Amino acid sequence: PRPAKMALILSFFSRYSNRAFSQAKFHHNPSHLLVRQANQIEDQFTSLPHLKHHKKNGLDMVLEYFPSKKFGQRPDLFQFAFDLTKRQMKPIYDKGFGWSDEKKTQELTEEDARFIFAFKEPGHLPIAFVNI
Repeated sequence: PRPAKMALILSFFSRYSNRAFSQAKFHHNPSHLLVRQANQIEDQFTSLPHLKHHKKNGLDMVLEYFPSKKFGQRPDLFQFAFDLTKRQMKPIYDKGFGWSDEKKTQELTEEDARFIFAFKEPGHLPIAFVNI
């Protein structure tokens, strides 16, 4: 082939092999494996019990970790998370691409979704959450 055509062919194969190499590198990356292992832990607070309870300035609260399976067993927490997210974020979404109940429900119920909820004591009432 002509030099210009050869350069084009080499450029194509170079990009293709770099992409394949990057993907392979990601799947064998030790930090990726650590994330997968961490996601399998049922309670992230097991090794950090001192972070689970907070009592300060008149607020007594407990933090609790919910992997998607445990979260799926608590429709009350799903409703709390959905309502709070909608109340806080819908005005922001509506300024851009718009709010969708269906998309947000899908996001909150994804298999890889993880949550930390803050519960006010006494009564164990949810007061906040974060989707991690």
